[in-house]
Amino acid sequence: MQSLDLLFSGEKILETVISQTSETSESVQELSSHVTIEKKILEMVTSQKMRLSSTLNQLESLLTTSSKINFSLKHYIVEKIESIVKDIFKDTYLNIRYDYTYNGPYITVTVKMKASEAIEKWNVLVDRLKELKIHIPVFVNWLDKTDLTPEELGYQIGVILAKMDIGLVTEQSIDVSEIIRVLRE
Repeated sequence: MQSLDLLFSGEKILETVISQTSETSESVQELSSHVTIEKKILEMVTSQKMRLSSTLNQLESLLTTSSKINFSLKHYIVEKIESIVKDIFKDTYLNIRYDYTYNGPYITVTVKMKASEAIEKWNVLVDRLKELKIHIPVFVNWLDKTDLTPEELGYQIGVILAKMDIGLVTEQSIDVSEIIRVLRE
């Protein structure tokens, strides 16, 4: 009987060991499964980081290229405007100045000629710039005499300003009805 008990006891021990081994095996498989999942998650995160890094590098490259193109375009426009001014005003222009106001950029050309000639060429300059789709206001200062009447000068400048879509602005308000009344008297 003792050997039967011993055999029965050995079977129980064997069952327990097998059961524990089976549980351990299942735990090992489960742990292995978790490790595999964690590896996959790590691979996905690493892959996403690499894609994000690549995308950021591409964006940085595009921004750098965009800045270069923007600078080149501005440089091209400035050169084009200077070329047109030189062509129209020939040897009479003294200075081309680029500046900015709260309304945006503008150009001032100073020339050594009479008002009538300067106004005529200014008109041609504005037309040429419009043809090229360059919408930067251009103003002309002449250094010789003003050989137009105030009315003619005002009319011509008004036409040029209208071509550039610029409205007239004065520092002080003007009472037009008062001016007309005085002119009629």
